[in-house]
Amino acid sequence: MKHIAPALVLLAACTSSPEQEEIVDDVIVWEVVSTGDVASQLDTVQLVDVRSASAYDRGHLPGALNIDGEALRGNVGGVRGQAVARAEALQLLESAGIEPGLTTVVYGDENDTTTARTLWSLGLYGAEDSLRLMDGGLAQWEDEGREVSDAAVTPTASSWAETTADDFLVVDKAWVLEHLEDADVAFFDVRSSGEYEGGHIPGAQNVEWTRNLDSDGLFLPSSDTLDLHSNPTQPTVVVYCQSGARASVSWALLDFAGLDVRLYDGSWNEWGEDPETPKNEGATP
Repeated sequence: MKHIAPALVLLAACTSSPEQEEIVDDVIVWEVVSTGDVASQLDTVQLVDVRSASAYDRGHLPGALNIDGEALRGNVGGVRGQAVARAEALQLLESAGIEPGLTTVVYGDENDTTTARTLWSLGLYGAEDSLRLMDGGLAQWEDEGREVSDAAVTPTASSWAETTADDFLVVDKAWVLEHLEDADVAFFDVRSSGEYEGGHIPGAQNVEWTRNLDSDGLFLPSSDTLDLHSNPTQPTVVVYCQSGARASVSWALLDFAGLDVRLYDGSWNEWGEDPETPKNEGATP
């Protein structure tokens, strides 16, 4: 999907972040942005803090709205950690005042799973393609001596009535079963090597999600992310973990790198507990 975004320039200020591009009267579907970029655009973007209300109240980026990213996950069909029903999610997003059509910068404490998961959720529930992930989160922002506010921001109710779910961001168990032998699909298990060796989806390669971060906890450049994942040539890439949270980080960075990436939301919580699904053990696909 392509949308026309307001003129906005977000340029890399840190070489350890993925390659940045200039955005002028066009759109880059997803992007990582540095804290410096965000600081220069505070008045022109919608900031969304995905931490708990108590953490938000202690200090946040000036003007940031707040939604607890964990509220967008729940037990769905007996599977833990799933994206909640669309109606429930839209109620949460509207009450938080998050507008679906604005250029939106999402951040958390650091480059953590909740932040990436919330970014993915906003896209899944129908936010337009102007979503940004702030590299390093609040920790990086504070380390650089930037302003933090404890002033309350009163949200104005938004409307998501005209949005459409982006089903191309997610796959379910039936889809995975159908594509296990598909040469056009690459599967990545982003859990730890120990979890992977204990059982994984047949054919999935293991690239633990934390390997996408450098020694400072910032995101690797896109070229390094692709190298880490053996430069997939398949038209579609699917990532999963235990509950879909860790996989959201890998999804985001592979998507930023230009791949068509889907997240298997059920992940191992669903696949591993189903006695009928095929499973492999050991250190190789």
